[in-house]
Amino acid sequence: MDLYNNQLGRSIGAQNPDASPEELQQKVLEAINSNKAIVIQNSPDGGQIAFSNSVVPGKNAILPGGGVPMPGGK
Repeated sequence: MDLYNNQLGRSIGAQNPDASPEELQQKVLEAINSNKAIVIQNSPDGGQIAFSNSVVPGKNAILPGGGVPMPGGK
Protein backbone atom coordinates (compact mmCIF):
# COMPACT_ATOMS: atom_id res chain seq x y z
CA MET A 1 0.00 0.00 0.00
CA ASP A 2 2.70 2.48 0.99
CA LEU A 3 4.83 1.70 -2.05
CA TYR A 4 1.81 2.09 -4.31
CA ASN A 5 0.83 5.44 -2.77
CA ASN A 6 4.46 6.64 -2.83
CA GLN A 7 4.65 5.86 -6.55
CA LEU A 8 1.41 7.77 -7.08
CA GLY A 9 2.94 10.80 -5.34
CA ARG A 10 6.17 10.57 -7.35
CA SER A 11 4.16 10.33 -10.55
CA ILE A 12 2.14 13.44 -9.65
CA GLY A 13 5.37 15.32 -8.87
CA ALA A 14 7.03 14.21 -12.11
CA GLN A 15 4.01 15.24 -14.18
CA ASN A 16 3.89 18.68 -12.51
CA PRO A 17 7.53 19.79 -12.11
CA ASP A 18 6.70 23.49 -11.87
CA ALA A 19 3.79 23.14 -9.46
CA SER A 20 3.81 24.90 -6.10
CA PRO A 21 3.41 22.87 -2.90
CA GLU A 22 -0.21 24.01 -2.76
CA GLU A 23 -0.83 22.89 -6.35
CA LEU A 24 0.77 19.52 -5.63
CA GLN A 25 -1.40 19.17 -2.54
CA GLN A 26 -4.46 19.78 -4.70
CA LYS A 27 -3.29 17.20 -7.26
CA VAL A 28 -2.83 14.62 -4.49
CA LEU A 29 -6.31 15.35 -3.11
CA GLU A 30 -7.72 14.96 -6.62
CA ALA A 31 -5.99 11.58 -6.93
CA ILE A 32 -7.40 10.46 -3.57
CA ASN A 33 -10.90 11.61 -4.51
CA SER A 34 -10.56 9.93 -7.93
CA ASN A 35 -10.04 6.53 -6.31
CA LYS A 36 -6.34 6.35 -7.24
CA ALA A 37 -4.83 5.91 -3.75
CA ILE A 38 -5.07 2.86 -1.49
CA VAL A 39 -6.09 2.78 2.18
CA ILE A 40 -6.95 0.09 4.72
CA GLN A 41 -10.59 0.14 5.74
CA ASN A 42 -12.00 -1.27 8.95
CA SER A 43 -13.52 -4.70 8.53
CA PRO A 44 -14.59 -7.49 10.88
CA ASP A 45 -11.28 -9.32 10.27
CA GLY A 46 -9.21 -6.23 11.14
CA GLY A 47 -8.60 -4.46 7.87
CA GLN A 48 -8.90 -4.75 4.13
CA ILE A 49 -7.18 -2.88 1.29
CA ALA A 50 -9.55 -0.54 -0.54
CA PHE A 51 -9.35 2.32 -2.98
CA SER A 52 -9.33 5.73 -1.37
CA ASN A 53 -12.76 7.12 -2.14
CA SER A 54 -14.55 3.90 -1.23
CA VAL A 55 -13.74 4.45 2.47
CA VAL A 56 -15.48 7.14 4.50
CA PRO A 57 -12.88 9.60 5.87
CA GLY A 58 -11.92 8.56 9.39
CA LYS A 59 -13.09 4.96 8.88
CA ASN A 60 -9.74 3.63 7.75
CA ALA A 61 -8.01 1.08 9.98
CA ILE A 62 -4.67 1.28 11.73
CA LEU A 63 -3.37 -2.25 11.91
CA PRO A 64 -1.21 -3.59 14.76
CA GLY A 65 2.38 -2.45 14.28
CA GLY A 66 1.29 0.55 12.23
CA GLY A 67 2.76 2.94 14.77
CA VAL A 68 6.09 1.16 15.12
CA PRO A 69 8.98 3.49 14.18
CA MET A 70 11.08 2.39 11.25
CA PRO A 71 14.87 2.03 11.50
CA GLY A 72 16.58 5.37 11.02
CA GLY A 73 13.34 7.21 11.84
CA LYS A 74 13.10 10.00 14.36
